[in-house]
Amino acid sequence: MAINFNFPNKRLAMLLYSQAGKGKSVSIVTLLKIPGLKVRLLVLESNCLPAIQEGLSIYGIDHLEEGQLTIAEVNSAAITSADAFTEQTDDSAYTAAVSKLIMFNGVDVATGKEVKLGNALSWGSDTCLVIDGLTMLQYACATRGKHKASATGAGKDPRAAFYAGQDALTGYVYQIMQRSNAHIVLLAHETSSDPEQRAKHKGLMQVHPAVGTRSIVSPFLGRFNVVLYAKFNSQTRKYVWSGAEPDTMTVMRNITTKDMKYEGRVVTDSNLPADFSFEGYNFFDDYTK
Repeated sequence: MAINFNFPNKRLAMLLYSQAGKGKSVSIVTLLKIPGLKVRLLVLESNCLPAIQEGLSIYGIDHLEEGQLTIAEVNSAAITSADAFTEQTDDSAYTAAVSKLIMFNGVDVATGKEVKLGNALSWGSDTCLVIDGLTMLQYACATRGKHKASATGAGKDPRAAFYAGQDALTGYVYQIMQRSNAHIVLLAHETSSDPEQRAKHKGLMQVHPAVGTRSIVSPFLGRFNVVLYAKFNSQTRKYVWSGAEPDTMTVMRNITTKDMKYEGRVVTDSNLPADFSFEGYNFFDDYTK
């Protein structure tokens, strides 16, 4: 007998990571194939913008509705002090990243107009917030840590700055998870750990997202219901995702590959379509019903 349960609508919280140039930013364009979904791209690494343009070409998207895609770039103030530059204590990059969340001002790609979309933490399930990328966010949070340690008189203690920066990073991401109902996709670079590091940190695998210190990798990934590894399939000449890459940390929820095909090819867990609209993913089922 079938049992009906009434769960709250699920929300996509996805971390997508890889080496540089493996199609992470390109795949963001496929979010535009989800009917009615508003995509808000928070750019911390400006080199993702050419990749977005490439993605529009690859997926044949030649028309956008007003409000469908908005891009906001995080631009910190110019550093005017040599000491601030060499010591990396200017935390304007962090404050700019926070300010852009609280007041999301960007450019509507369909119209070219500057728009003000308010507080990103107030958005609902008709919106997907994409943050590209984690590497620059880490840097911003690290400078925040040094600034905070210096302000509290612990500036000469590198551990105080390090942990303050780590708290800034996790706090930034965790608060988005906790306070917003919007879908979120976070793009990150990969790093690797040697056997000694893996023995020290339980649950750590050889390849994993670069999130600062290895001690927070597992709890950080635990905040996401999907963690995939992006790569380029040299046989098909396509960008793909993997949820089963050897010695690589991934999380596969809301993904079905059994008896699935994409562009005539059989889909496997290690050769997933880099396409958010693929029928084997139910990332947005609650929203699109």
